[in-house]
Amino acid sequence: MLRRLIINADDFGWDSDATQSILTLAENHKITSTTIIANSVRAKDLYPLNRFKYISTGVHINLISGYPLSSPERIPSLISDDGQFFGADQLLKRFLLGKIKPSELEIEIVNQIEFLRRHHLEISHADSHKHIHQYPMLGAAIIRILKQQGIMKIRNCNVSNYNDKKMFVVKGFNSFSRLFSSYYSSPDLLITDFSNQKDASLPIFEKAIKDAFFKSSLIEFMTHPGLNNREGSYLNRLAEYQFWMNENWETMLTANNIKLINYNEL
Repeated sequence: MLRRLIINADDFGWDSDATQSILTLAENHKITSTTIIANSVRAKDLYPLNRFKYISTGVHINLISGYPLSSPERIPSLISDDGQFFGADQLLKRFLLGKIKPSELEIEIVNQIEFLRRHHLEISHADSHKHIHQYPMLGAAIIRILKQQGIMKIRNCNVSNYNDKKMFVVKGFNSFSRLFSSYYSSPDLLITDFSNQKDASLPIFEKAIKDAFFKSSLIEFMTHPGLNNREGSYLNRLAEYQFWMNENWETMLTANNIKLINYNEL
């Protein structure tokens, strides 16, 4: 049985360390996909991505961190007094209380998508910052907007390992919202072990891969590489980058009949 694996590097554009690490990994064929934070990426950093035809490029929907792309007067329900997005918990609470206007969600999400398209990027798929596209009710609204934009491939946050409390919550949100994404093409499982364990090594990778492929034959591995770690973040970005560049993980995939693919191949 052929086993297929997508390696998606999240957070392209989050900062220069994330962006440069992902470009280096792409150039060395160490990832197959990346998703871009449109409201923080520098336009000049998008152009190199067009060189990598074997990499699928998606949008990393962000409604919870930093400043929006839209004019504040067009999306007042999405931003706080300082002009920045509300945090994830506050966004969800406000949405469930009816304080977020769906029309304003659409304005900002469409602006993020169109920004990438104006820079000649083909958007193959979508995921989101803190997995908000799987949040109860809010996720359904985001997914409808993606469908309207013709984005029919989406991250399935059906995490393969949810011993971590945060990933357990994500797993629950995914179960709740699964019916809304049934018309999308998606991997069956999402491996988040590098994030869960705040480390990256060949034993962690090998165990995560074997456990996941015991359950399914189409998997996505989520990674957050960076040339340095980001202050205030729990992610060990440098360890992830060094793992992909230096460890002999490709041999393990070949030995287990695992083919690397990107989102365009779904």
